[in-house]
Amino acid sequence: MHTRLDNFTLIIFGASSDLAARKLFPSVYELAAWGHLPDRYRVIGVGRSNLSDEDFRGLVHEKITLFASNPLQDGEQYKAFLSRLFYVQLDFDDSASYQALYRKIMESGDEGMSGHLLFYLSTPPLLAPVIVKNLAAADLGGKVLPAGDWRKIIVEKPYGQNLQTALELNRIIGEGFREDQIFRIDHYLGKEPVQNIMVFRFSNGIFEPLWNRHFIQSVEITIAEDFGIRSRGAFYEQAGLVRDIIQNHGLQLLAAIAMEPPVDLSSASVRDEKSKLLRSIRPFTRESAIASVVLGQYDGYRSEQNVARDSTVETFAAIRFFIDNWRWKGVPFYMKAGKNLAETVTEMVITFKCPPQNFFGPSESCGITANQVILRIQPEETIAIRFGAKRPGEEMITDPVYMTFDYKKSFTEKGVTPYHRLLLDALTGDQMNFIRQDSVESSWALVDALRDAFHGAEPAPYAIHSWGPEDALRIYREA
Repeated sequence: MHTRLDNFTLIIFGASSDLAARKLFPSVYELAAWGHLPDRYRVIGVGRSNLSDEDFRGLVHEKITLFASNPLQDGEQYKAFLSRLFYVQLDFDDSASYQALYRKIMESGDEGMSGHLLFYLSTPPLLAPVIVKNLAAADLGGKVLPAGDWRKIIVEKPYGQNLQTALELNRIIGEGFREDQIFRIDHYLGKEPVQNIMVFRFSNGIFEPLWNRHFIQSVEITIAEDFGIRSRGAFYEQAGLVRDIIQNHGLQLLAAIAMEPPVDLSSASVRDEKSKLLRSIRPFTRESAIASVVLGQYDGYRSEQNVARDSTVETFAAIRFFIDNWRWKGVPFYMKAGKNLAETVTEMVITFKCPPQNFFGPSESCGITANQVILRIQPEETIAIRFGAKRPGEEMITDPVYMTFDYKKSFTEKGVTPYHRLLLDALTGDQMNFIRQDSVESSWALVDALRDAFHGAEPAPYAIHSWGPEDALRIYREA
């Protein structure tokens, strides 16, 4: 961390949430232990529970013990960290109770800690408009500030439930904060392999000239999990997989793999290109959605807790996108995502076209030796290049072989987690790895058209630990 941070106060709404316990508290503790935080900072937890500062410190200690990757340090450094934790009981709906938060923030006696504020909404998305309105009413918004002060807000996905609610959410948050103060977080954008996509594409002369419709046959993005919805039945009944995964993670990965080169590495330039790419994706009509999309639901989903016994919510989607711009016209982008699939894997497979004359396979295709670049994000963090090579022996037989780069084997440096990186980015004001308002709205427009086409339709059933409904294969055959 090369940028020196201002003294600040981090205010976490939803201090009792699972996200705060598993990700936020451990990340702040580890950043402090690594020396990445300034000399003076505070963390104020905000929630409905009746906790004292000492109660809150005990809660954070418990969660750090469970979830931090580094062992606890019982010395003075750790005691100093705990002493920086405070708590405010607050009814999110009651604007008057936000005055207690205002007083707690201002009592620090340090101009930096009372003037540099980062709000983190670790709360259900429906509470975001309420919290932002009440922050503004309590003079904690970001629109009018003394010189040198800053206020920022991190908002967790989903950003609305459709285009209409996203527009309304953006409007309400925009009344309290400027766009340059709003950090819409998607932890996928903080993952090391995702951040490496732009480096891989734009810094390697052997790939950059080939990254277009002239040389690439197709792109396939997979976001698969081998487990079900677990305890998220109520959420999934409201959202479904398309809203939960495709609208954010899926389309952000597609934008990263297909965007044009930015004019520079500023956050504005990079997000400009992602926004343009999302606007270039061919909109779905009812007819094209039915032809290009298969939705599925895993066997037993309707027996999950808080799920309707006649639910038509999808837990799987296979989608064929087309990007109508100069670089990608006619190239199919396949996206497959789902719960309870055969394995947990997130990867992008770029398949290249056959050479003009193929001596070593069927003339109409490359057969088993198609060249591919495989960018795997999880569980491994690797980049593999697939190509054909002659099998040893007298006969001219080709086999696919791989050259693989592995982050863990190639680098000795300890990487940071997505939440480490994104918290630091927000504190320094770097929005490159956060989602801008126009990208949110473009992605919702695509998803709304898709969902409208399937409104009320039964998703196709599929067996647990399979690769989804058999009908999903037609998406790949019909391109």
